[in-house]
Amino acid sequence: MSTYKLYNHLFTCLFISCSVISCSPSPAKLLPVYLSTPLSGPKDKGQRIFNAAQMYVADHPEQKLELHAADSKSDEKLSAQQTVSFLKKKDPKLVFGPPGSSIADEVIELTKSLKPEEKKNLFFLNQVVASPKMNLALPTINVFFQTEDYLSGVVDFLLTKGKKPRKAHIIRLTNVPYLDEVAEFARKDLSARSIAIGLDIATPQEGTPELAEKWKKADIKKEDWVFLITHNIPVTFKSLQDDKIFSAMTKIITYGKAQSSVANHPWLYKNSWQAMFWHPDLEYKNSGALSNCAFETKFEKQFHYKPDFHSAFMYSMFEAAAALDFKNPFLKEEGLVGLPPIPTLTGEVQWNEKGLRLSLKPILYYQGESASEIYLPPAVKKVCDSPRYLSGAKVKLWDSPSLGLNLRTWEKSIKGNSRFIPVQLWDGNDWDGSETLSMENSNDKSFNHTNSRGHTYSKEILGAQQWYHPKVKRSFLVYKRISPKTSKIEAKTQLFTLTDDSQGLGRVFDTREGNYYAFDEVKFPLGWWKVGEEKTFKHSRWYQGDVNPREFTSKIKILELNFNYKGVPHSLKYDLTIYDENHKMITHNVYIYSPNQANVLTLNLINQYR
Repeated sequence: MSTYKLYNHLFTCLFISCSVISCSPSPAKLLPVYLSTPLSGPKDKGQRIFNAAQMYVADHPEQKLELHAADSKSDEKLSAQQTVSFLKKKDPKLVFGPPGSSIADEVIELTKSLKPEEKKNLFFLNQVVASPKMNLALPTINVFFQTEDYLSGVVDFLLTKGKKPRKAHIIRLTNVPYLDEVAEFARKDLSARSIAIGLDIATPQEGTPELAEKWKKADIKKEDWVFLITHNIPVTFKSLQDDKIFSAMTKIITYGKAQSSVANHPWLYKNSWQAMFWHPDLEYKNSGALSNCAFETKFEKQFHYKPDFHSAFMYSMFEAAAALDFKNPFLKEEGLVGLPPIPTLTGEVQWNEKGLRLSLKPILYYQGESASEIYLPPAVKKVCDSPRYLSGAKVKLWDSPSLGLNLRTWEKSIKGNSRFIPVQLWDGNDWDGSETLSMENSNDKSFNHTNSRGHTYSKEILGAQQWYHPKVKRSFLVYKRISPKTSKIEAKTQLFTLTDDSQGLGRVFDTREGNYYAFDEVKFPLGWWKVGEEKTFKHSRWYQGDVNPREFTSKIKILELNFNYKGVPHSLKYDLTIYDENHKMITHNVYIYSPNQANVLTLNLINQYR
């Protein structure tokens, strides 16, 4: 990771513990903040951000900050020297650290000249410390965890899931010094636990022909552990897919960037038991990364303002981690280990069940142009603003097996401003891309649903099964959808089926209102639809005591044909209104359906608590 990239990342989350500076609401002294970053030369976009930024502490406006920056001119050696000069200043301060992965050795060597009293008031801030040696050389505040603690946490976690292995094997990249340090810490931790080190292989990025051969000759057992300590999984590892011994491995631990995670390699993901997430390289500023457009749209919809570059990075990182659904090494059955609430200037930090921070309050906000306007050239920005892209049609940021989606299949359902809507979007089952509208191959499914009041509860869809309609004297293949009773909603069971013309799914039976029957209702659209398209349908209902049917009218309008809802791409949003035989509106709902999650949200615009 370059110095420039990490500094921009560090802008986002300026964490400082209460031991550094008082967290009381009383006025605080001016706190100097120092960093070395490229402000000229080929990476002068940093200058544009720096000039337009305003710095303050979320929830603690009384704490005044003063930002001091030195131009590193994209020279890593100069950046290290400038950083050390900041570290030598006597007053309490925060210093943004250079990346441990690239110039850790230089910084560590230069800091050897610091006197004990000079270190006393030093607080070195780093978002990640890729080099374990940085932890030992400097008093460091890390947004995440020190490297050796993280590795120990992984081993602790693995030991809670099974017995201690006979051996652990290590594959690491050569010519990457900090990865050698990570491997050394892994060896020490394993040895301290009396876990023998088996194979310990160094390989270049592209791998070597001898790698697979070494695995075949090694005495590898199914219960052994494997550590992949790498930036990216080398292409040569693919040859191991055919190796019976390696394919039997179920305990694989990766250490590297997001795209090297096992979740992005289906075969390895399937055969992995533990994926360790490290600092990602999401390339938010990459002019060719069109997924940035979809990200900005998603961010703005959720938070109602455009993301600055720094908050975009941190938010993207947490989104990526959540999408990968990694099993956090600090997560044990009794709760989080080593992750207590931490008081900081930005408030008390809380952690979710995956070990990710729940709060995200940047200390520095960029007040100028939006991130895409700075980092994307006009031609790419034009694509970002196109209706097709704003619909979220090409999201790549959240592609992951953990979503349970074959995103390529759903992508193919989009043609221009039209989309094919399959039955599987309603029932939450996997879709193979077929345009045949059928209920034959369905499985029972439970899904979480949120109502207008914000309450989330589980619904069940069972079926399909044959059911005889007593009013029309016919049998139908139906789904049974069961909704539990809540404080504001009565329990209900509904039966759904395809309409005769396959234009939609609708109810044929509903337990509410004393039980009623229906025929040819369209409550969910099927087949090809366009953005903004509106259709009207007629259907019949029989309430208790009815001999003849009552005629009802329903209207469906597509509000968003293909968008991202809470990180899930290819979601659908539409408006449904239903009128009774007297032309009175009895239903007005907005629905959101997401692939593999069915009906995730219903907004009742007539009765918000129904």
